[in-house]
Parts: sequence; C-alpha cells; structure tokens
Amino acid sequence: MSADKYEVVIGLEVHAQLSTQSKIFSWSSAAFGADPNTHTDPVCLGMPGVLPVLNHAAVESAVRLGRIGFDNVAGYLKDGMQSLASRPDLTKTSERFSPPLAAEVLASQRAPQLVDVRTPGEREQKFIAGSVGMPLNHLLERSTELDKQQSVVIYCAGGYRSSIAASLLQQAGFSNVNEIAGGLAAWELAKLPVL
Repeated sequence: MSADKYEVVIGLEVHAQLSTQSKIFSWSSAAFGADPNTHTDPVCLGMPGVLPVLNHAAVESAVRLGRIGFDNVAGYLKDGMQSLASRPDLTKTSERFSPPLAAEVLASQRAPQLVDVRTPGEREQKFIAGSVGMPLNHLLERSTELDKQQSVVIYCAGGYRSSIAASLLQQAGFSNVNEIAGGLAAWELAKLPVL
C-alpha cells in the first residue's frame, strides 16, 4: 500500500460535564451517585426509532459561560438567589452606576479605578479613557494590579460580565466595587466618549 491512498484527519473532541438535572440528549436524571444503569430511558439505550432531543437550556448556559472564559463551573444555585435568602452573610451587593453618573464619578478628584473586563479584541476596537483592560477570565490573577483600598468601577460590553467581575473582586477582598449599568453599549448610547 502506498501512503498516497490515505488522508490524515485530525479531529478535536470537546468534553463537557454539565450540572443539569437531566442529561443533555434525554430526559433521564443526571443526578450523581445512583447505581449503574438506573438513569436510563429509550434514548440512552439506543432503542430503535428514538431520536435524541437536545437540552437547549444546558447548551445555552454552557455557551454563555464559555464566551466569557468560564469553562470549569463547579455548580449553580438550584433555586437561584432565593437559595441564599436564609444566609445573607454569604451575599454582597454592588452598585450599578448609570453611564452619566459613572462619567461624573470618573471625573471627580477621587476617581475610582476603571476596569474593562472585555476581551483584548473588543478592547482594541474601543474603550473608555483611563480604563485598564483585564479580561474577565484573567481578572483574579491580575487583581493584584489594583488597589484594594480604592474604589473600582467595572464595565463590559452590556453588563453581564461586569456583574460576574464585581462578584469575583468582592470575593478577592475588594470592598467598594461598582459597575456601569448596561456596559459600554449604554455608555455610547448616552453619547459619552470612547477611544
């Protein structure tokens, strides 16, 4: 046999363990710790005539988290924030500034540290003057570049990543963390300058 009869194909396989109540392609429970072969249904068993149905909520959650750099999520709150109602000691809040208020605070004599948690590619296109770029997926490792004694204002493209960033900085010991509500999109809608 000659080598020109074969084509080398290299594939990429991605594995994800999802913290969902059901499996990604069936309605069977995904609870950990059950006896072998107990979380099955006709889809899992490959029964004839049965087609898998994708768990769209699981895929959407995985994609949204993956887009912002989170590829190793340990879990979730089963009932959302309601799960923490009896434990207020475990939660902290951050203030969300409207873009005009944020601009006013940033122009003050005691201006806070302004952190852009978008990706480098997003930042190359435009950013708010005076901000430092710290992509969300590297925020904790780079948080030592910030002064914990000084207030911090965080922004992203639309507000989703900045909420996560505020939580991460509070967890790292920052006490005065705020966000720009609506992110850079709202900043621009308010006709505030970008570079």
